[in-house]
Amino acid sequence: VVSKTNQEPPQDSDIHQLIEECSIEVPKQQKQKMEDTMLELVKICQEKEFLCIHDDVDDLIESALDSKLLLINLNSQHLDKKE
Repeated sequence: VVSKTNQEPPQDSDIHQLIEECSIEVPKQQKQKMEDTMLELVKICQEKEFLCIHDDVDDLIESALDSKLLLINLNSQHLDKKE
């Protein structure tokens, strides 16, 4: 396994692209909240130098994005049931 510690941290555009590629349709406001959450996660990781010890930053970001999308999907289903 090759360490990716010498690579640049993910850029904002990378996170925007990850969100755009997501197959789940979400309202624009929720998409913006997702982007904000992802950017905040990257900032926290950078502050704690977590990026230096994590072998695959893309997996870390994708996992966080998947968790957020699952939460949004569950909330959406819950709202649908209320209606």
